[in-house]
Amino acid sequence: LTREQKDEKYIFQNIQVASDGSSLYFLGKSYDESLRKKETGGKYFFELIQVTASDQKVLKIDPESHFIGYLKPIIRGQEIYCLGFFSDLNDSNYTGICYFKTNTGLNSVEKTKFNPFSRRLISDKYGALKEGKKYKALTNLVFRNVFFTENQDLYLSAEEEEITTSSSGVGVGVGSKTKLTYDYDDIISAKLNADGEVLWDRCINKNQHRSDEDNFYISYTSVLKNDVVYFFINADEKIKSLNDGRIEFGQVSKDKSNLNVLRIDASGDFEHQEILNNTSNPIPFMVSKGIVIDNTVYFLGRKGKEKQLLKVTL
Repeated sequence: LTREQKDEKYIFQNIQVASDGSSLYFLGKSYDESLRKKETGGKYFFELIQVTASDQKVLKIDPESHFIGYLKPIIRGQEIYCLGFFSDLNDSNYTGICYFKTNTGLNSVEKTKFNPFSRRLISDKYGALKEGKKYKALTNLVFRNVFFTENQDLYLSAEEEEITTSSSGVGVGVGSKTKLTYDYDDIISAKLNADGEVLWDRCINKNQHRSDEDNFYISYTSVLKNDVVYFFINADEKIKSLNDGRIEFGQVSKDKSNLNVLRIDASGDFEHQEILNNTSNPIPFMVSKGIVIDNTVYFLGRKGKEKQLLKVTL
């Protein structure tokens, strides 16, 4: 794979394999010198590069007057969807969802859409909206899942994720230990139609953190069935009440985890219920590592030497 332009800042962000195995698709971000005088938006463009046994082809994706930190390409049949979060501020403060659609031949960008986050999502996260007040942009959003329906609607979910590193001891080497802490906070979920327009978007408030050895027990697994998105998470037995009738799923020790399921229906309305609590079932489950087979989700649980396998049928 070669590029004609010299670009020391060029970043490869993703690679996908065509369903028939005949092509590779690279997603890159190019800070071309010709864009230095660009007045608005990010001074870069994205490249979707197709590589076959005999050729390579490039399609440019323009962020226009916006900023996009990252794009995630999804191949479905003969279509390729590039999804991301954008803002008008910088690459890391997000105010909406962007959508680009092309085909596996990379002939052109067929559809482009920039959807600002809805008032519903902002009120989910911050409470009732007040006239004239400025609200914080979302940060550290990482894509988790994309699901498609038969009529080409798609459901996406992302999570506010941050990983921090701390060291103990003096110097590097013997006596020094490095510890990773994982923060998995609010979940963003949205439904888009075939034109890339957001039909609804919601924010699920969540506050979780763990050290590296226990991070499998936080975050979530999600599943789509019959236009309903299911999220499986561990949480404290007492769900925290926020202002304006909102709730937050809070931090709890691994061995006190209570397994919950949240459902968001085709209209964007959601509800939740507890499936198992730590009193009736003291084994905590690795909710971020659920395995989905047909309409069934499997979770491995472990406490000390004791293990369980949980099967949840939707």
